[in-house]
Amino acid sequence: MQNASDASSVEPATPWIAPEFTVVLSTLVPACTALLLLAYDLLSAVQYPKYVRHAFITLTAPFRTFLTPADLEEPVDCPIPAPPWKARALTVLAVLEAAGWAAVFAYYAETRGGTEANAALGVQAAVGCLAWFYAALRATVKPPVTPPYLLILFYLTYATAALLELAFAFMDGGWAPRIPSNEYTMPEDSATMWSWNTFSFVEPLFAVANARTVNDSDVWTLSPFFTHKNLFTKYLQYCNEHPTHSLLRFLLVSNSLDLIIDVALELWSAVVGFVPPYCLQRILTALADPSPDAKTTAYVFAIVAFLANLSFAQKDVNHLWFTRRCYERTRGQLFCALHYKALKRRDIGGKSTGHGEQEDEGSADLGKIVNLMQGDSYVVAQRFWSFSPVFMAPVRLTIAMIFLYHVLGWSSLAPVAVIVVVYVLNYPLLKYEIFLTRKQWKARDDRMNLINELFQNIRFLKFYGWEMRWSNACAIQEKPSCIGVL
Repeated sequence: MQNASDASSVEPATPWIAPEFTVVLSTLVPACTALLLLAYDLLSAVQYPKYVRHAFITLTAPFRTFLTPADLEEPVDCPIPAPPWKARALTVLAVLEAAGWAAVFAYYAETRGGTEANAALGVQAAVGCLAWFYAALRATVKPPVTPPYLLILFYLTYATAALLELAFAFMDGGWAPRIPSNEYTMPEDSATMWSWNTFSFVEPLFAVANARTVNDSDVWTLSPFFTHKNLFTKYLQYCNEHPTHSLLRFLLVSNSLDLIIDVALELWSAVVGFVPPYCLQRILTALADPSPDAKTTAYVFAIVAFLANLSFAQKDVNHLWFTRRCYERTRGQLFCALHYKALKRRDIGGKSTGHGEQEDEGSADLGKIVNLMQGDSYVVAQRFWSFSPVFMAPVRLTIAMIFLYHVLGWSSLAPVAVIVVVYVLNYPLLKYEIFLTRKQWKARDDRMNLINELFQNIRFLKFYGWEMRWSNACAIQEKPSCIGVL
């Protein structure tokens, strides 16, 4: 059976293309093209002496047309059209490329500095950002009227370099997935944009599962961004910087990015979720219309409905990922905070309290801590998982009521009155359910306390023969929790 040690013993294959050639192809060649473009613009703006201009005209005369617009006796009423959208398209595309390369440069400079390969990638990103920024500036300041051959050469150079780099990576086996092993962390932290959006980085694990039984050594270790050690260190740092902040505020601050993305994706689903029904209505209306333009309208809304449903599929994948990340981080932070606080409080296990005595606020018992760990921490983490529906439910309700009002009129408000009546009738039941849940948790605290005392003093109980008495006490404490479940 193949395992992780066999996979790690395999020697890496020799690359088909030398890394130095890849750097030259992806960095130096586009940089030279950008410098050629810059040099041409600078030289074109310089006023040369008369003999230099005469020599240049003489040398380039064979490549010029015989008659130019300056040689005509009267102007020709045929202006050269210059559509503004072309210059805008060139500018927007160049700005997007420059922003993308700037983001890559910032990413490698912040998280992946230090190695020679990462330094080369950072230089490539910086060169790309500067080159595309100048291309955008040139298309904005000097919109091309005739074909911009140097800009076209610059675009073709970058496109050719990217295609060749992908081809070399394919021939080197660069697309071959890494064999999963517990020697590596989860590859989600180093996945590309495409593999992260398609979740193709988990395909190696599926390949192993289809071939044989998945062992512990075949599963990646937890990402360092979710390990409790790092979470606890950050929690202590936050407590030292903000000693007056509560645990809830710390959870909101540490998960703010995920919560914002969660709300934004849920807002997209809440608003765009009504697009397919609206498109269906317009399609049915267009099919019932005998006019020639009705079929075109039906096709347009069919495409819009398809794109909306396609976005829902991608949204669901990313939404589940961000909510799961928020859930895992919140649960780990609560575990660490409960452990840290339990170590600083006094254990009152076995301490007898009278009926009128208040429980010490600085004390804790094993039952309360265990229930907090296995119950409350999961419930709170689940609330962060279900954070966005709380805010998006009114948005969905408002949009649905507006949509139904335009379709059905005032009769669409009748279900709202029914829902309000049902909510009023269910309110006492909800309060009673909360009361039973608190009573059940309190009974579990007491039962766990008795079990803890039983295991700590088992020798003395057996010596005095009190096993049945403690067994009956544990059974009595079990009844309230069973009643709460029922």
